[in-house]
Amino acid sequence: MGIDPQDSRSLGRHARRLASQGKGEQALELAGRLAKNPDFGPAAAELKAEIYAGRSQPKKAIEVLEKELSVSKRHPGLLTALAWSRQRDGDYKGALKATAELKAGATTTSARASIAVLEAQLSLADGRIQAALTSFREAHALDPSNLSAPCAVRLRAM
Repeated sequence: MGIDPQDSRSLGRHARRLASQGKGEQALELAGRLAKNPDFGPAAAELKAEIYAGRSQPKKAIEVLEKELSVSKRHPGLLTALAWSRQRDGDYKGALKATAELKAGATTTSARASIAVLEAQLSLADGRIQAALTSFREAHALDPSNLSAPCAVRLRAM
């Protein structure tokens, strides 16, 4: 599969491939090319944050995401990436603040359930089992068809 320099998805795939091969600087350069097009600002910021996360640089990831969020307010992908980046940086409260912003913009029950699953996953990553169980139960109550929640609750009950 070739690289189409005019296709943002092609550039994004190639940047992820480069990052997985340890060529982070080249991957960041491609993400920078994507960012030059305002339509791809959020995607480029998410990609840069992913690359920085892979390089164990959560502060840089947070910086990139917050800069793009100043332009693309309440963008769900950016807020989700910000929550994970803050959690990786040891800022659990900051991660939950990002999920609160996600909740404020959620318009469907399914979206609110997905955010509750995200909160549960953040809690688990921080070792907060009871908080995770509460969030998984909330997700299941909001959307019983969401299999993440009941499976996680059963797993933790074992």
